[in-house]
Amino acid sequence: MGRNKTAALGYLRDRVRRKLQGWDSKILSRAGKEVLLKSVAQALPSYAMSVFLLPWEISRDIESLLAKFWWKGSSGDARGISWMSWDRMCDHKSNGGMGFCNFRDFNLALLGKQGRRFITRPNSLASCIFKARYYPRGSFFNAELGNNPSFVCRSVWEARPLIRNGVRWCVGDGSGINVLGEPWLPDPDNPFIISDHPALQNAKWKEGSGVYSVRSAYQILQESKGRGDDGAATGFWKQLWALKIPPKVKNLVWRAGVACLPTLAQLVTKRESAEMRCLIATLCWAIWGARNDRIWQKKVVSASAIVASAKGFLDQWHIAQKSQIETSWSGLQVKDGVEQWAKPVENSIKINIDATIFEEQHHFGLACVIRDHNGFLLTALTRLFRGAIHRMVAEALSFREALSWLKTHQRHMAVIETDCLLVVQALRSSIHTSSPFGEIITKCKNLLAQVRNVSFNFVKRSANVVAHEFASIYVTS
Repeated sequence: MGRNKTAALGYLRDRVRRKLQGWDSKILSRAGKEVLLKSVAQALPSYAMSVFLLPWEISRDIESLLAKFWWKGSSGDARGISWMSWDRMCDHKSNGGMGFCNFRDFNLALLGKQGRRFITRPNSLASCIFKARYYPRGSFFNAELGNNPSFVCRSVWEARPLIRNGVRWCVGDGSGINVLGEPWLPDPDNPFIISDHPALQNAKWKEGSGVYSVRSAYQILQESKGRGDDGAATGFWKQLWALKIPPKVKNLVWRAGVACLPTLAQLVTKRESAEMRCLIATLCWAIWGARNDRIWQKKVVSASAIVASAKGFLDQWHIAQKSQIETSWSGLQVKDGVEQWAKPVENSIKINIDATIFEEQHHFGLACVIRDHNGFLLTALTRLFRGAIHRMVAEALSFREALSWLKTHQRHMAVIETDCLLVVQALRSSIHTSSPFGEIITKCKNLLAQVRNVSFNFVKRSANVVAHEFASIYVTS
Protein backbone atom coordinates (compact mmCIF):
# COMPACT_ATOMS: atom_id res chain seq x y z
CA MET A 1 0.00 0.00 0.00
CA GLY A 2 2.80 2.44 0.84
CA ARG A 3 2.65 5.71 2.72
CA ASN A 4 0.79 7.70 0.06
CA LYS A 5 -2.69 6.21 0.30
CA THR A 6 -4.14 8.81 -2.07
CA ALA A 7 -1.82 7.72 -4.87
CA ALA A 8 -2.40 4.03 -4.18
CA LEU A 9 -6.20 4.32 -4.22
CA GLY A 10 -6.46 7.05 -6.84
CA TYR A 11 -7.41 4.48 -9.48
CA LEU A 12 -10.90 4.38 -7.98
CA ARG A 13 -11.43 8.05 -8.81
CA ASP A 14 -10.13 7.44 -12.34
CA ARG A 15 -12.51 4.53 -12.89
CA VAL A 16 -15.48 6.65 -11.88
CA ARG A 17 -14.33 9.50 -14.14
CA ARG A 18 -13.97 7.21 -17.17
CA LYS A 19 -17.38 5.71 -16.56
CA LEU A 20 -19.02 9.13 -16.41
CA GLN A 21 -17.20 10.29 -19.54
CA GLY A 22 -18.62 7.30 -21.40
CA TRP A 23 -22.14 8.45 -20.52
CA ASP A 24 -21.67 12.08 -21.61
CA SER A 25 -22.57 11.33 -25.23
CA LYS A 26 -25.91 9.82 -24.26
CA ILE A 27 -29.09 11.83 -23.90
CA LEU A 28 -30.25 11.04 -20.38
CA SER A 29 -33.05 12.46 -18.28
CA ARG A 30 -32.52 13.31 -14.63
CA ALA A 31 -34.25 10.06 -13.67
CA GLY A 32 -31.94 8.10 -15.97
CA LYS A 33 -28.90 9.77 -14.46
CA GLU A 34 -30.16 8.90 -11.00
CA VAL A 35 -30.39 5.21 -11.89
CA LEU A 36 -26.91 5.11 -13.44
CA LEU A 37 -25.26 6.99 -10.57
CA LYS A 38 -26.85 4.84 -7.89
CA SER A 39 -26.56 1.43 -9.54
CA VAL A 40 -23.21 1.76 -11.33
CA ALA A 41 -21.05 4.74 -10.38
CA GLN A 42 -21.59 4.54 -6.62
CA ALA A 43 -20.96 0.78 -6.68
CA LEU A 44 -17.58 0.95 -8.45
CA PRO A 45 -15.41 1.62 -5.36
CA SER A 46 -17.51 -0.48 -2.96
CA TYR A 47 -15.18 -3.51 -3.07
CA ALA A 48 -12.15 -1.47 -2.02
CA MET A 49 -14.19 0.49 0.54
CA SER A 50 -15.13 -2.74 2.32
CA VAL A 51 -11.45 -3.17 3.29
CA PHE A 52 -9.79 0.26 3.12
CA LEU A 53 -10.85 3.65 4.45
CA LEU A 54 -10.58 5.98 1.46
CA PRO A 55 -8.71 9.25 2.06
CA TRP A 56 -10.95 12.30 2.36
CA GLU A 57 -9.51 13.69 -0.89
CA ILE A 58 -10.63 10.70 -2.96
CA SER A 59 -14.09 10.61 -1.41
CA ARG A 60 -14.62 14.31 -2.08
CA ASP A 61 -13.33 14.04 -5.65
CA ILE A 62 -15.69 11.16 -6.46
CA GLU A 63 -18.65 13.02 -4.99
CA SER A 64 -17.67 16.11 -7.01
CA LEU A 65 -17.58 14.06 -10.23
CA LEU A 66 -21.02 12.61 -9.54
CA ALA A 67 -22.49 16.02 -8.67
CA LYS A 68 -21.16 17.64 -11.86
CA PHE A 69 -22.54 14.81 -13.98
CA TRP A 70 -25.94 15.08 -12.27
CA TRP A 71 -26.31 18.85 -12.75
CA LYS A 72 -24.80 18.93 -16.24
CA GLY A 73 -27.33 19.78 -18.92
CA SER A 74 -27.05 18.69 -22.54
CA SER A 75 -23.90 17.16 -23.98
CA GLY A 76 -22.81 20.57 -25.24
CA ASP A 77 -23.13 22.17 -21.81
CA ALA A 78 -20.05 21.02 -19.92
CA ARG A 79 -20.57 23.33 -16.93
CA GLY A 80 -24.13 23.28 -15.66
CA ILE A 81 -25.40 24.92 -12.47
CA SER A 82 -25.16 23.20 -9.09
CA TRP A 83 -28.48 24.04 -7.47
CA MET A 84 -27.95 21.97 -4.33
CA SER A 85 -24.92 20.70 -2.41
CA TRP A 86 -24.05 17.02 -2.62
CA ASP A 87 -24.36 16.76 1.16
CA ARG A 88 -27.98 17.94 0.94
CA MET A 89 -28.69 15.59 -1.98
CA CYS A 90 -27.51 12.68 0.16
CA ASP A 91 -30.54 13.13 2.41
CA HIS A 92 -33.19 10.44 2.11
CA LYS A 93 -35.91 11.09 -0.45
CA SER A 94 -38.46 11.28 2.34
CA ASN A 95 -36.53 14.27 3.74
CA GLY A 96 -36.37 16.21 0.49
CA GLY A 97 -33.05 14.84 -0.79
CA MET A 98 -32.29 12.43 -3.62
CA GLY A 99 -30.89 9.56 -1.56
CA PHE A 100 -27.41 9.66 -3.10
CA CYS A 101 -24.48 8.13 -1.26
CA ASN A 102 -22.29 9.94 1.24
CA PHE A 103 -19.09 8.07 0.45
CA ARG A 104 -17.46 8.58 3.83
CA ASP A 105 -20.46 7.21 5.73
CA PHE A 106 -20.92 4.39 3.23
CA ASN A 107 -17.23 3.53 3.59
CA LEU A 108 -17.56 3.33 7.38
CA ALA A 109 -20.71 1.20 7.09
CA LEU A 110 -18.88 -1.31 4.90
CA LEU A 111 -15.90 -1.40 7.25
CA GLY A 112 -18.26 -1.87 10.17
CA LYS A 113 -19.39 -5.13 8.61
CA GLN A 114 -15.80 -6.37 8.74
CA GLY A 115 -15.44 -5.32 12.37
CA ARG A 116 -18.66 -7.07 13.30
CA ARG A 117 -17.31 -10.31 11.83
CA PHE A 118 -14.50 -10.17 14.39
CA ILE A 119 -17.25 -10.38 17.03
CA THR A 120 -19.70 -12.85 15.51
CA ARG A 121 -17.13 -15.15 13.87
CA PRO A 122 -14.32 -15.39 16.44
CA ASN A 123 -13.03 -18.69 15.01
CA SER A 124 -12.49 -17.45 11.47
CA LEU A 125 -8.94 -17.06 10.21
CA ALA A 126 -9.11 -13.25 9.95
CA SER A 127 -10.59 -12.93 13.44
CA CYS A 128 -7.92 -15.17 14.96
CA ILE A 129 -5.13 -13.23 13.27
CA PHE A 130 -6.44 -9.83 14.33
CA LYS A 131 -7.10 -11.00 17.88
CA ALA A 132 -3.63 -12.48 18.24
CA ARG A 133 -2.05 -9.34 16.81
CA TYR A 134 -4.08 -6.51 18.36
CA TYR A 135 -6.19 -7.72 21.33
CA PRO A 136 -4.98 -11.12 22.58
CA ARG A 137 -6.32 -10.57 26.12
CA GLY A 138 -9.30 -8.33 25.39
CA SER A 139 -12.16 -7.82 22.96
CA PHE A 140 -12.69 -5.80 19.82
CA PHE A 141 -14.60 -3.15 21.77
CA ASN A 142 -11.95 -2.37 24.40
CA ALA A 143 -8.73 -3.12 22.47
CA GLU A 144 -6.08 -0.46 21.82
CA LEU A 145 -4.84 0.12 18.30
CA GLY A 146 -1.23 -0.47 19.33
CA ASN A 147 1.99 0.42 17.56
CA ASN A 148 2.50 0.24 13.79
CA PRO A 149 -0.91 -1.24 12.84
CA SER A 150 -1.66 -2.18 9.25
CA PHE A 151 -3.74 0.07 7.01
CA VAL A 152 -6.56 -2.51 7.05
CA CYS A 153 -6.55 -2.49 10.85
CA ARG A 154 -6.62 1.30 10.97
CA SER A 155 -9.51 1.30 8.52
CA VAL A 156 -11.62 -1.19 10.50
CA TRP A 157 -10.81 0.64 13.76
CA GLU A 158 -12.32 3.83 12.31
CA ALA A 159 -15.68 2.03 12.15
CA ARG A 160 -15.57 0.85 15.77
CA PRO A 161 -17.63 3.79 17.14
CA LEU A 162 -20.33 2.90 14.61
CA ILE A 163 -20.37 -0.72 15.77
CA ARG A 164 -20.52 0.35 19.41
CA ASN A 165 -23.55 2.53 18.65
CA GLY A 166 -25.46 0.02 16.54
CA VAL A 167 -24.59 -3.49 17.77
CA ARG A 168 -26.26 -5.16 20.76
CA TRP A 169 -25.78 -8.57 22.34
CA CYS A 170 -28.71 -10.91 22.90
CA VAL A 171 -28.32 -12.13 26.47
CA GLY A 172 -28.60 -15.90 26.84
CA ASP A 173 -27.24 -18.17 29.60
CA GLY A 174 -24.55 -15.73 30.76
CA SER A 175 -21.32 -17.30 29.56
CA GLY A 176 -19.90 -15.15 26.77
CA ILE A 177 -20.55 -11.43 27.37
CA ASN A 178 -18.56 -9.28 29.75
CA VAL A 179 -20.83 -7.20 32.00
CA LEU A 180 -18.48 -4.24 31.65
CA GLY A 181 -17.38 -2.86 28.31
CA GLU A 182 -19.93 -4.75 26.19
CA PRO A 183 -23.16 -3.32 24.61
CA TRP A 184 -25.89 -5.56 26.01
CA LEU A 185 -28.35 -3.24 27.79
CA PRO A 186 -31.63 -2.57 25.88
CA ASP A 187 -30.98 1.17 25.94
CA PRO A 188 -30.70 2.88 22.54
CA ASP A 189 -28.66 5.78 23.98
CA ASN A 190 -26.19 3.95 26.25
CA PRO A 191 -26.10 0.13 26.12
CA PHE A 192 -23.00 -0.06 28.35
CA ILE A 193 -22.87 -0.53 32.12
CA ILE A 194 -21.50 2.67 33.68
CA SER A 195 -20.76 1.21 37.13
CA ASP A 196 -17.20 0.18 38.01
CA HIS A 197 -17.97 -2.06 40.98
CA PRO A 198 -15.17 -4.63 41.54
CA ALA A 199 -17.69 -7.47 41.62
CA LEU A 200 -18.54 -6.81 37.96
CA GLN A 201 -15.01 -7.38 36.73
CA ASN A 202 -14.77 -10.44 34.43
CA ALA A 203 -18.50 -11.18 34.92
CA LYS A 204 -20.32 -12.72 31.90
CA TRP A 205 -23.35 -13.10 29.81
CA LYS A 206 -23.84 -15.04 26.57
CA GLU A 207 -23.01 -13.86 23.06
CA GLY A 208 -25.44 -13.61 20.15
CA SER A 209 -26.52 -11.00 17.60
CA GLY A 210 -28.67 -10.35 14.56
CA VAL A 211 -27.78 -9.79 10.92
CA TYR A 212 -25.60 -6.77 10.13
CA SER A 213 -26.99 -4.49 7.46
CA VAL A 214 -24.80 -1.93 5.69
CA ARG A 215 -27.98 0.02 5.01
CA SER A 216 -28.92 0.22 8.70
CA ALA A 217 -25.36 1.17 9.66
CA TYR A 218 -25.38 3.92 7.03
CA GLN A 219 -28.72 5.12 8.41
CA ILE A 220 -27.26 5.31 11.93
CA LEU A 221 -24.46 7.55 10.65
CA GLN A 222 -26.94 9.78 8.82
CA GLU A 223 -29.19 10.10 11.88
CA SER A 224 -26.19 11.01 14.03
CA LYS A 225 -25.82 14.08 11.77
CA GLY A 226 -29.42 15.12 12.35
CA ARG A 227 -30.80 13.83 9.06
CA GLY A 228 -33.87 12.15 10.46
CA ASP A 229 -37.57 12.52 9.67
CA ASP A 230 -38.83 16.07 9.34
CA GLY A 231 -42.46 15.71 10.38
CA ALA A 232 -45.05 16.83 7.84
CA ALA A 233 -42.43 17.43 5.16
CA THR A 234 -41.39 13.78 5.36
CA GLY A 235 -44.97 12.66 4.74
CA PHE A 236 -45.24 14.96 1.73
CA TRP A 237 -42.07 13.63 0.07
CA LYS A 238 -43.02 10.04 0.76
CA GLN A 239 -46.32 10.57 -1.03
CA LEU A 240 -44.58 12.19 -3.97
CA TRP A 241 -42.07 9.39 -4.53
CA ALA A 242 -44.80 6.74 -4.10
CA LEU A 243 -46.91 8.13 -6.95
CA LYS A 244 -47.29 5.84 -9.96
CA ILE A 245 -46.10 8.38 -12.51
CA PRO A 246 -42.97 8.43 -14.71
CA PRO A 247 -39.75 8.94 -12.72
CA LYS A 248 -38.77 11.98 -14.79
CA VAL A 249 -42.04 13.68 -13.79
CA LYS A 250 -41.40 12.97 -10.11
CA ASN A 251 -37.89 14.33 -10.50
CA LEU A 252 -39.28 17.50 -12.06
CA VAL A 253 -41.70 17.98 -9.17
CA TRP A 254 -38.86 17.37 -6.70
CA ARG A 255 -36.69 20.03 -8.34
CA ALA A 256 -39.59 22.46 -8.20
CA GLY A 257 -40.23 21.66 -4.54
CA VAL A 258 -36.62 22.26 -3.46
CA ALA A 259 -36.16 25.37 -5.64
CA CYS A 260 -33.75 23.72 -8.09
CA LEU A 261 -35.56 24.53 -11.34
CA PRO A 262 -33.70 26.99 -13.62
CA THR A 263 -36.45 29.61 -13.58
CA LEU A 264 -35.42 33.18 -14.28
CA ALA A 265 -35.85 34.09 -10.62
CA GLN A 266 -33.63 31.20 -9.53
CA LEU A 267 -31.03 31.99 -12.21
CA VAL A 268 -30.61 35.44 -10.69
CA THR A 269 -29.66 33.82 -7.36
CA LYS A 270 -26.85 32.03 -9.21
CA ARG A 271 -25.61 35.36 -10.65
CA GLU A 272 -26.81 34.51 -14.11
CA SER A 273 -27.96 37.41 -16.29
CA ALA A 274 -31.72 37.01 -16.50
CA GLU A 275 -34.88 39.00 -16.04
CA MET A 276 -36.74 38.51 -12.78
CA ARG A 277 -40.02 38.02 -14.60
CA CYS A 278 -40.63 34.60 -16.10
CA LEU A 279 -43.55 34.63 -18.54
CA ILE A 280 -44.04 30.85 -18.49
CA ALA A 281 -43.95 30.70 -14.70
CA THR A 282 -46.38 33.61 -14.50
CA LEU A 283 -48.76 31.86 -16.88
CA CYS A 284 -48.60 28.63 -14.88
CA TRP A 285 -49.30 30.45 -11.65
CA ALA A 286 -52.21 32.29 -13.26
CA ILE A 287 -53.78 29.05 -14.47
CA TRP A 288 -53.20 27.45 -11.10
CA GLY A 289 -54.75 30.41 -9.32
CA ALA A 290 -57.77 30.39 -11.62
CA ARG A 291 -58.32 26.72 -10.95
CA ASN A 292 -58.17 27.29 -7.21
CA ASP A 293 -60.58 30.20 -7.53
CA ARG A 294 -63.13 27.80 -8.96
CA ILE A 295 -62.44 25.21 -6.27
CA TRP A 296 -62.84 27.67 -3.44
CA GLN A 297 -65.77 29.49 -5.03
CA LYS A 298 -63.74 32.45 -6.29
CA LYS A 299 -62.36 33.37 -2.87
CA VAL A 300 -59.03 35.19 -2.47
CA VAL A 301 -56.30 32.55 -2.31
CA SER A 302 -52.87 33.08 -0.73
CA ALA A 303 -49.64 31.40 -1.79
CA SER A 304 -49.71 29.19 1.32
CA ALA A 305 -53.23 28.04 0.43
CA ILE A 306 -52.05 27.12 -3.07
CA VAL A 307 -49.24 25.03 -1.60
CA ALA A 308 -51.71 23.33 0.74
CA SER A 309 -53.96 22.61 -2.23
CA ALA A 310 -51.06 21.04 -4.11
CA LYS A 311 -50.50 18.69 -1.19
CA GLY A 312 -54.20 17.87 -1.27
CA PHE A 313 -53.95 16.87 -4.90
CA LEU A 314 -51.12 14.50 -4.01
CA ASP A 315 -53.31 13.02 -1.28
CA GLN A 316 -56.13 12.46 -3.76
CA TRP A 317 -53.79 10.76 -6.20
CA HIS A 318 -52.42 8.57 -3.42
CA ILE A 319 -55.95 7.52 -2.41
CA ALA A 320 -56.82 6.75 -6.03
CA GLN A 321 -53.76 4.52 -6.33
CA LYS A 322 -54.28 2.95 -2.90
CA SER A 323 -55.58 -0.39 -4.10
CA GLN A 324 -52.71 -0.93 -6.55
CA ILE A 325 -50.09 0.05 -3.97
CA GLU A 326 -51.44 -2.24 -1.28
CA THR A 327 -51.62 -5.27 -3.55
CA SER A 328 -47.91 -4.88 -4.26
CA TRP A 329 -46.98 -5.43 -0.60
CA SER A 330 -45.10 -8.65 -0.07
CA GLY A 331 -46.50 -11.27 2.25
CA LEU A 332 -50.14 -10.15 2.14
CA GLN A 333 -52.94 -12.68 1.81
CA VAL A 334 -56.62 -12.45 0.93
CA LYS A 335 -57.85 -11.79 4.49
CA ASP A 336 -55.21 -9.14 5.22
CA GLY A 337 -55.75 -5.40 5.23
CA VAL A 338 -59.35 -5.20 6.45
CA GLU A 339 -60.37 -1.79 7.78
CA GLN A 340 -63.26 -2.76 10.08
CA TRP A 341 -63.47 -5.29 12.86
CA ALA A 342 -65.64 -8.34 12.07
CA LYS A 343 -66.91 -11.22 14.20
CA PRO A 344 -65.03 -14.51 13.95
CA VAL A 345 -66.71 -17.69 12.76
CA GLU A 346 -68.94 -19.62 15.15
CA ASN A 347 -67.30 -21.40 18.11
CA SER A 348 -64.09 -19.43 17.68
CA ILE A 349 -62.55 -16.37 19.30
CA LYS A 350 -60.70 -13.36 17.97
CA ILE A 351 -57.73 -11.71 19.71
CA ASN A 352 -56.69 -8.20 18.74
CA ILE A 353 -53.22 -7.21 19.91
CA ASP A 354 -51.22 -4.00 19.98
CA ALA A 355 -48.26 -2.32 21.68
CA THR A 356 -47.57 1.26 22.71
CA ILE A 357 -44.21 2.91 23.35
CA PHE A 358 -43.87 5.66 25.98
CA GLU A 359 -40.44 7.11 25.24
CA GLU A 360 -40.43 9.84 27.88
CA GLN A 361 -41.32 7.43 30.70
CA HIS A 362 -39.09 4.63 29.28
CA HIS A 363 -42.06 2.23 29.40
CA PHE A 364 -43.94 0.17 26.87
CA GLY A 365 -47.36 -1.43 27.14
CA LEU A 366 -48.93 -4.52 25.56
CA ALA A 367 -52.61 -5.37 25.20
CA CYS A 368 -54.72 -8.33 24.02
CA VAL A 369 -58.48 -7.96 23.57
CA ILE A 370 -60.32 -11.30 23.35
CA ARG A 371 -63.89 -11.55 22.01
CA ASP A 372 -66.18 -14.46 21.12
CA HIS A 373 -68.07 -15.19 17.90
CA ASN A 374 -70.90 -12.87 19.01
CA GLY A 375 -68.50 -9.97 19.45
CA PHE A 376 -68.81 -10.00 23.25
CA LEU A 377 -65.71 -9.22 25.30
CA LEU A 378 -64.37 -12.30 27.08
CA THR A 379 -61.29 -10.75 28.68
CA ALA A 380 -58.51 -8.26 28.09
CA LEU A 381 -54.82 -8.62 28.94
CA THR A 382 -52.58 -5.64 29.63
CA ARG A 383 -48.90 -5.62 30.50
CA LEU A 384 -46.60 -2.76 31.47
CA PHE A 385 -42.82 -3.07 31.18
CA ARG A 386 -39.95 -0.78 32.04
CA GLY A 387 -37.12 -0.06 29.64
CA ALA A 388 -36.47 1.27 26.15
CA ILE A 389 -37.37 -1.11 23.35
CA HIS A 390 -37.90 -0.97 19.60
CA ARG A 391 -41.53 -0.78 18.56
CA MET A 392 -41.29 -3.91 16.36
CA VAL A 393 -39.98 -5.91 19.32
CA ALA A 394 -42.91 -4.72 21.45
CA GLU A 395 -45.37 -5.71 18.72
CA ALA A 396 -43.82 -9.19 18.56
CA LEU A 397 -44.06 -9.49 22.35
CA SER A 398 -47.77 -8.72 22.22
CA PHE A 399 -48.22 -11.55 19.72
CA ARG A 400 -46.33 -13.89 22.05
CA GLU A 401 -48.59 -12.84 24.94
CA ALA A 402 -51.67 -13.81 22.93
CA LEU A 403 -50.21 -17.24 22.08
CA SER A 404 -49.21 -17.82 25.69
CA TRP A 405 -52.80 -17.09 26.80
CA LEU A 406 -54.17 -19.56 24.24
CA LYS A 407 -51.76 -22.27 25.37
CA THR A 408 -52.40 -21.68 29.10
CA HIS A 409 -56.19 -21.74 28.75
CA GLN A 410 -56.11 -24.52 26.13
CA ARG A 411 -58.25 -22.52 23.75
CA HIS A 412 -58.41 -23.50 20.09
CA MET A 413 -60.14 -22.10 17.02
CA ALA A 414 -58.75 -18.58 17.32
CA VAL A 415 -57.78 -15.70 15.03
CA ILE A 416 -55.10 -13.18 16.06
CA GLU A 417 -55.17 -9.75 14.42
CA THR A 418 -52.40 -7.17 14.52
CA ASP A 419 -51.80 -3.88 12.73
CA CYS A 420 -48.05 -4.55 12.51
CA LEU A 421 -47.31 -5.82 9.00
CA LEU A 422 -43.67 -6.63 9.79
CA VAL A 423 -44.68 -9.14 12.50
CA VAL A 424 -47.07 -10.92 10.11
CA GLN A 425 -44.44 -11.06 7.36
CA ALA A 426 -41.80 -12.40 9.77
CA LEU A 427 -44.13 -15.13 11.06
CA ARG A 428 -44.88 -16.25 7.51
CA SER A 429 -41.24 -16.17 6.45
CA SER A 430 -38.81 -19.06 6.79
CA ILE A 431 -35.85 -16.72 7.38
CA HIS A 432 -34.42 -16.75 10.91
CA THR A 433 -32.37 -13.98 12.51
CA SER A 434 -30.72 -13.89 15.92
CA SER A 435 -31.76 -10.33 16.70
CA PRO A 436 -34.11 -9.69 19.65
CA PHE A 437 -37.00 -9.35 17.21
CA GLY A 438 -36.01 -12.58 15.43
CA GLU A 439 -35.70 -14.53 18.68
CA ILE A 440 -39.22 -13.52 19.75
CA ILE A 441 -40.59 -14.45 16.31
CA THR A 442 -38.95 -17.88 16.66
CA LYS A 443 -40.65 -18.37 20.04
CA CYS A 444 -43.97 -17.34 18.48
CA LYS A 445 -43.51 -19.93 15.73
CA ASN A 446 -42.81 -22.60 18.36
CA LEU A 447 -45.98 -21.62 20.24
CA LEU A 448 -48.01 -21.69 17.03
CA ALA A 449 -46.89 -25.29 16.54
CA GLN A 450 -48.23 -26.16 20.01
CA VAL A 451 -51.76 -24.77 19.54
CA ARG A 452 -54.36 -25.96 17.07
CA ASN A 453 -56.52 -24.07 14.58
CA VAL A 454 -54.93 -20.68 15.26
CA SER A 455 -54.47 -18.24 12.38
CA PHE A 456 -53.33 -14.63 12.22
CA ASN A 457 -53.91 -11.67 9.92
CA PHE A 458 -52.76 -8.14 9.31
CA VAL A 459 -55.46 -5.48 9.78
CA LYS A 460 -55.56 -1.70 9.50
CA ARG A 461 -55.37 0.46 12.61
CA SER A 462 -59.09 1.27 12.24
CA ALA A 463 -59.91 -2.43 12.79
CA ASN A 464 -57.57 -2.67 15.76
CA VAL A 465 -58.44 0.51 17.63
CA VAL A 466 -59.76 -1.24 20.76
CA ALA A 467 -56.49 -3.08 21.37
CA HIS A 468 -54.56 0.13 20.81
CA GLU A 469 -56.70 1.96 23.37
CA PHE A 470 -56.22 -0.80 25.94
CA ALA A 471 -52.44 -0.64 25.48
CA SER A 472 -52.52 3.13 26.09
CA ILE A 473 -55.15 3.37 28.83
CA TYR A 474 -53.42 0.81 31.04
CA VAL A 475 -50.34 2.97 31.43
CA THR A 476 -52.16 6.28 31.77
CA SER A 477 -54.46 4.85 34.44
